[in-house]
Amino acid sequence: MQTVDSENEGIKTMAFKFLEMLIICQLPKNEFSEVPKSGIQMSLDEIGRDSFISWRQLQLEAQHSFNNLMDQIASTHITSLNLVTAISCICNIARQRPEKMPDVIGALEQLHLNLPPTLEC
Repeated sequence: MQTVDSENEGIKTMAFKFLEMLIICQLPKNEFSEVPKSGIQMSLDEIGRDSFISWRQLQLEAQHSFNNLMDQIASTHITSLNLVTAISCICNIARQRPEKMPDVIGALEQLHLNLPPTLEC
């Protein structure tokens, strides 16, 4: 999570994309989940129940990562490139894990109301 707070904008961008894939992989699909164009997407429900793998822990980690990504969107110091990347990431998450859609819509509404000062005209 330290890379999300990096001073290097390129590292932040790659960290956002990494978090996107991590969140998608650590949450189970449901019947409304969009299948990616490649047709290949790992998800928690494809992993069998095992004594070494804690589904609850993976889901908690995914929720923590999702909240971290949402906090970055609300940050007042985010650059336009990273804002676009973060929005793209949360929208992809919402398409593939529809239970996150209300959170994403709420974040986009808040962003619309409170545009970071670095991006205002």
